Amino acid sequence: MNSEVIFYQKVNERRVNFSEVGRAGFNARAVLYINAACSYAKVLNIPDLPFEPVQLSDGDDAIQEALFKLEGFMDKVKAENLFDLEPNLREASVYLDQEWKSHATTLVSHIREVVTRATMADDLREPILRSLNQLQSEIDRNRTRLERVSDAWLQITSAIGNGAENLEPAVKLIERLSKAMGKAKRHEIEAEKHPQLPPPPDELKDEQ
Repeated sequence: MNSEVIFYQKVNERRVNFSEVGRAGFNARAVLYINAACSYAKVLNIPDLPFEPVQLSDGDDAIQEALFKLEGFMDKVKAENLFDLEPNLREASVYLDQEWKSHATTLVSHIREVVTRATMADDLREPILRSLNQLQSEIDRNRTRLERVSDAWLQITSAIGNGAENLEPAVKLIERLSKAMGKAKRHEIEAEKHPQLPPPPDELKDEQ
C-alpha cells in the first residue's frame, strides 16, 4: 500500500462535505479536516498540497477555499490510485498493453461497421453504437472494464430479438472479443500483477 493510498484513507475518515456549509459547527469540523490532511501529508511525504493549514479566525471564505482545494486534491489522489482504493474494480477489469488495445480497437471498428450496415430501426441501432463507443473508451483507458463487452453483446442480441437483421456477424465478433478479454484476465490473475501480456490471441489478430 503506497503513501497516497494511506493518505486518502486516513484523511477520508475526517471528511467534511460542502453540503454541510451553514450547519452548526461546520467551520470547526472543516478546520480539523483540513489541518489533519496537512499533518498526514507531512508524515507521509505527500508533496504539492494546494492548500495550507487554517484557523477558525481566518473566516468563512478562507476555510471554504481551503476545503475546496482539499476536495480537488482528494479527487486527484483517488483517481490516480483508484484500483488500490477500490479493489473490486480491479477484479472486474483487465490491463491491456498497446498491442492488445490496437487489436481490440480494430475489432470494435469491424463490429461498428456491421451494425451500421445492418437492417434495423434507429432506436435499435443507436443504443448499440453508444455501447460500442463506451467500450472503445474503456479500451483506451489503462484498464478496461469487462462489463462493457457484456453491455455491447446485450445490446446487439436485444436488437436481433426485436427484429434487427444481418447482425449475426457482429455477435460473432463481440463473442471473439469477449473470449480474448477473458484470456487476458486469466493471464493477469496468474501473474498477480500487471504483466507483460502474451501476444494477442487469434480472436483479435484475425481481424487485422
